Amino acid sequence: GTRPLRACGTHFISHKVVALERLLDRFGAYLNHLIALIEDPTTKSVDKQKLKGYVTQWRDSKVLLGCAVFHDILKPASLLCEILQGEELCVVGAIESILRTSAAMEKFQTTEMEEFPSVKKVLLRIK
Repeated sequence: GTRPLRACGTHFISHKVVALERLLDRFGAYLNHLIALIEDPTTKSVDKQKLKGYVTQWRDSKVLLGCAVFHDILKPASLLCEILQGEELCVVGAIESILRTSAAMEKFQTTEMEEFPSVKKVLLRIK
């Protein structure tokens, strides 16, 4: 669907990652929808002012890039959490996942932000 996913009110990191993926994928559609609501004569004046504030923030590339960075950092931890939250825990699989997550996090410390996977995609889209 095109509807934004709930990202708060849950402790599962994977929910936040999926919501961020949808936001990054459909960012333009969401922005256009906000603009359409502002232009809709049935939208209350107070709501229009709030929406204009959101549009101003969303048009700033920092918001989109921030979401991309947040996604890239949470993704390895999300995969680890999914394994640890499963019905049956495989100790060997969990240890392997911990090692992969740790390696991914270490890689972020030595990688330029522009090389993070989601950030790279965003930068290509906004150029």
